[in-house]
Amino acid sequence: MARPKKDGRRATGIQAKKGRLFAVTTRRVVKEGVKKYERVWTALGLEDTPQNIQKAREARERLLNDSGQEDVDRNVLLSDYVDRFLERKKRRVSNTTYSAYFYRGRRIKESFEGMKLRNIGVRDVEAFLDELFERDGAQPRTVKDVRVLFGSIMEQAVRSGIIAYNPVREAEINKTLAAQHARERKTDDEFFSYEEAQSFLEKARDHALYELFYLTLFFGLRREEVLGLRWSAVDVRNGTMKINHTVTKGLTVMRANTTKTAASERQYPLTKEQMDYYEEHKNEIEAKLA
Repeated sequence: MARPKKDGRRATGIQAKKGRLFAVTTRRVVKEGVKKYERVWTALGLEDTPQNIQKAREARERLLNDSGQEDVDRNVLLSDYVDRFLERKKRRVSNTTYSAYFYRGRRIKESFEGMKLRNIGVRDVEAFLDELFERDGAQPRTVKDVRVLFGSIMEQAVRSGIIAYNPVREAEINKTLAAQHARERKTDDEFFSYEEAQSFLEKARDHALYELFYLTLFFGLRREEVLGLRWSAVDVRNGTMKINHTVTKGLTVMRANTTKTAASERQYPLTKEQMDYYEEHKNEIEAKLA
């Protein structure tokens, strides 16, 4: 078994301690009215290996070149930094998108509770990604989405000068675990055939949600589009139905007079049978409300 390397200098401005690499820089401070220079050790999140020395040197170079760093707390907890990151994101994304970020961010905070952002390394990130598979039973797509958000958070920390290197960049998703937890999808089971759809509607005719089933099957609408349909979307004169309103649930229920993207706003032609169906259904509702 090989001996562990001794702590010490690995390259100019690069030090190793307890198997981890640090960038060492100097900064000017004023203590008791006297200007002094003190050494600052910045954790890089990199293991002490020959392959990582060059990455460490590049990370230190970024620290030295960033003269416009904001005044930051380099001892900030990851959980606190995630909250700050999400608060800024909230201003730039939709409610539905933000809710996805919120729940992924909460999961990151849960695993790294009480841990300083600057102390997180590649192994810590990979252990967390493994935990998503093994403890949460997450799907590979979910793990990838969490990793993307985590990477964005740590990249912002690099730009803020809290860390010099983003450990999520080097962290890899365990392919064996991903394969084990991938849900098998059979293409034959993804869609109803015409006969199956007809059979389903016949058996569901007396169900309280029959109208929703009907719309979903015939037009392939998303959940938020079905919930957002209004009578004004049906043009009786021209025999069309327009999808231009949605109801979504993020952290709260949101009603929007637009679809998620411009491409999602579309118009469907209606058959005589469907127009008669809408007319009959509307009359039933108005009779109940009368």
